[in-house]
Formats: sequence, structure tokens, C-alpha cells
Amino acid sequence: MEPMTVMSRLQTLNQVAQYFTVEKVITGLVAETHVIENADFPFRVCDCHYVMTQAGGGACTGTLDNGANGITDAMDVNAGDRDIVRAVEINDLYADIAAGGDLDFTLSAATGVTAGRVYVLCQMLAP
Repeated sequence: MEPMTVMSRLQTLNQVAQYFTVEKVITGLVAETHVIENADFPFRVCDCHYVMTQAGGGACTGTLDNGANGITDAMDVNAGDRDIVRAVEINDLYADIAAGGDLDFTLSAATGVTAGRVYVLCQMLAP
């Protein structure tokens, strides 16, 4: 049996591990944050949750979107420190991101304390 090269290991991983998770720190100071900008390959959003790193300080929601259309429902990020806020809905009409596309996390207001980390579970799609 031949020893595996780095490339053959990556090909094996790509055949098996088709899912990946993206983490993005959100400061709450901007209305829109790129989670993935100009994607290298097409992928599908499968799940999303937000971990608060401070207690929320104002009425504010966060939505995962493709730059134009909402992928998740509005998540209430006016939660307590260490709370986990989960997307309840994924809109399958907009959940696929094409190569070159963007995945954004958009806050309903750029005020108040909404600091946290957004985690997005994605599935690689065939190019």
C-alpha cells in the first residue's frame, strides 16, 4: 500500500467531511458583518446559533443572510451573557450560497450591546 500524500488525505477528507463550521465574532457596533466574503466554493447553510459574550442592552435581532435575503429567522440577541440564541427557521430558498457569494450576519440596529459569536454549520456543495 502506498503512503498517503497530503493531497490524497485532503481528497479523502473532502469525500467524508462535507460539513464545516464557521465562527465569527460580532461586536454589535456594525449593522452587517461578513461571515464569509467571496466564497471559494458553493455551500449550504444547515444551522446557526449565536453565543452571547455580554448581556444584551437593547432590543435587537440578528439574521443570517446572503446579502439580499434572510436565511434564518430573526434571532433575539437581547439575551443574557453566555446565553445561546438559536435560529428556529432556515429558509431553504436562500440557504445555498454560490461560489463568489457572501454570507452575512445582519443586526436590526447598530446600537446596544449585542456582542457574541455566531456559529454557522454549512455543507459543501458540488461545484
